[in-house]
Amino acid sequence: MKKRLCLLLLILTINSYGQENFEKASFINGDLNRFIVKKFFSFSKNTDIGYGKVIVSFEIDTKGKIQNLFPEKYNTKKNVLNAILAIQATDRMWQPAKENGVVVSKKYKIVFNILKENSPFTRDVKKGLKLIEKKSYKKALKLYNKLIARYGYNLQLYQKRYKVNEALNKNTEALLDKGMVEKLKKDIMLNVTLFSKQRKFMRYGFTTETYIGRDAFLRRDIKNQ
Repeated sequence: MKKRLCLLLLILTINSYGQENFEKASFINGDLNRFIVKKFFSFSKNTDIGYGKVIVSFEIDTKGKIQNLFPEKYNTKKNVLNAILAIQATDRMWQPAKENGVVVSKKYKIVFNILKENSPFTRDVKKGLKLIEKKSYKKALKLYNKLIARYGYNLQLYQKRYKVNEALNKNTEALLDKGMVEKLKKDIMLNVTLFSKQRKFMRYGFTTETYIGRDAFLRRDIKNQ
């Protein structure tokens, strides 16, 4: 009964997404992932940032201004402070959201996944893709359940599990995942994965660039400006 109620609510949510003409706020000062990571590392200096998760919610108002920063989850006070400062540095660098053509304020989240140097995350993501290619859907589902439980808010993990559930004819579960995909697209501004010592950063769970040490990161970034 409870599952059916959740499904009904989700269907209503999906329908509301379809009815809205919603445009998410957009960053107008280059690559947001690069900007946030550079700022985070510049505030953290060369200190070890450990491992864990930092989630900061904030609002982008109708003038592109950052408002109401709130630490929803964090592993250390220092990391969450650096995350807040990095997000605050984007103040007035936004094209605000629009709903039905009208500029609106909107709340978002940025998720910082700080992993150990030897974290199996990248290996597991690749393993999941191979399992899907081999049509080993039951094994893939088990793996994606584990990844989502550990690394929530990751859009691509939900997208992959949606396809797996669909292939297994798990229609209710697939619909739930589809609803989460739509919600994350709207509410999560950025999902960053950081490796504390090697300074690797990833976008939505897949590696984009690698830097060894904070100084190398900053030198590379300055060189490319």
